Amino acid sequence: MSESIEYKSLVTHFDLDGVACAALCSLFWDFERISFAGPSNMHRLSYDLETVVTDLPHPYPRECGFWFDHHMANIGELQAIGVDHTTLTGIIEEKPSCIRVVHDYFSKEYELDEWKPFVDELDLIDGFLFRDFNHWMEITPAKTIDHAIKLDYNDFTFMRRLVTELRDNDFTDVAALPDVVKKAEQFRAAQAEQIPLIGKVAKPLPGAEEIILLDLRELKNPPNFEKNLAYYHFPEGKSVLTIRSMMERGVKTNNISLSMSLGFVSDELKSKINIGEMMRTLNIGSGHPGAAAGRFECKSKDERERKSAEVLQSIAAMWNAQKAI
Repeated sequence: MSESIEYKSLVTHFDLDGVACAALCSLFWDFERISFAGPSNMHRLSYDLETVVTDLPHPYPRECGFWFDHHMANIGELQAIGVDHTTLTGIIEEKPSCIRVVHDYFSKEYELDEWKPFVDELDLIDGFLFRDFNHWMEITPAKTIDHAIKLDYNDFTFMRRLVTELRDNDFTDVAALPDVVKKAEQFRAAQAEQIPLIGKVAKPLPGAEEIILLDLRELKNPPNFEKNLAYYHFPEGKSVLTIRSMMERGVKTNNISLSMSLGFVSDELKSKINIGEMMRTLNIGSGHPGAAAGRFECKSKDERERKSAEVLQSIAAMWNAQKAI
């Protein structure tokens, strides 16, 4: 374990898994700065040999001091830009959550039994290992913190405070903090309001009706849907695919973004489907086998409609081909 190196900064994903990774790493490394990133801004942040990187959904083409990851597709993406992941200092392992990778690393030398219940819940949430829709809807301490973060993914001040709280306190106590509870309740109230609207825009994807399509392209100001609520209307669905027009300075553009994830599926189907590979094959994005995102640019509305139709048809065809393996 590289304790002789002084890591001064950490860059992590802006979700519960990323926040948890930052909290656990902070027990051992005294960071001066913690930054939160996603696919759209991760390449704008600075990385050097004093930077620790955790849980980023895409590889970073810069050097860093230490790397924790569980997105196995990143190995292939690094190879595509000429980087051998074995030359990087750090660990990438196929685990349900990145906090599991971090926990297992530090557990080799330190007693971390008190973290195990939190890590177990994170495996469930980040790995989407829920049995069914009702199991996913259950409220737990970790889900409460997760919902509080999801209320506003841009509230980095709140996330930094969560890092400190989770580092110093049991996660069940953090989940009971008044502002955490308030934010989580606001998020769940917004979720409840989304259910009727999702019912209006959700439909089976032509050619692969197990995929629930949420087509938000024509909505002027579509909310950030909790897309798994689509299973409320289509309980037999196996996946949710969201397609929307991208915004620029509050104005809708012809550019398109997609996100797709597996739902409550059997281990057999989960072993066959690779959504991240679909996005990479289409050359529009990447991600996990069970969840991925992509985007593409269009110069006109006609091109947007044509290319969107082609992408949706291709996803349906790849879904059927993967299932048939």
